Amino acid sequence: MISSVYLLSRLFNEPSIAFMVVYSLALFIGINTMVVRLLIDVFELVSVSPTFKKIFEQSCQILPPYTLMSGLVDITRNQLFSEIYALFEQDVYVSPFSMKLLGSHYITLAVEGAVLFLIHLIMELIGHWRVSCTKPAENLPVPEEDTDVAE
Repeated sequence: MISSVYLLSRLFNEPSIAFMVVYSLALFIGINTMVVRLLIDVFELVSVSPTFKKIFEQSCQILPPYTLMSGLVDITRNQLFSEIYALFEQDVYVSPFSMKLLGSHYITLAVEGAVLFLIHLIMELIGHWRVSCTKPAENLPVPEEDTDVAE
């Protein structure tokens, strides 16, 4: 999300406004997508096909708030299931640092951060190139010097 703040800061006069816009959007997107996921997955109040669930999760994966909250839900579910199955002497715990549990989250966030960083870097280079390629003003009238400065 920090990279998107840097990109959006150019659209506003104040960078703090860009931060507030990104924060508000992240909050809105995160809450709404997680409510849908919790209704489908955890509470099972809405019955959908597995295909729809998979498409929903893959399409929302590009949104950092959803990726973060989905990872937290997956970690919590993993912990709860491992504690319940431990009562029956079954080991179903998956390490949160493994690629099996959160690998897609790690990859998505890394690729997204790299892409946004490259876009920001390209914008900076283009802006610097435009500034350095502009011709200096020629034949501007030279202001007269004060008499006390000339002495």
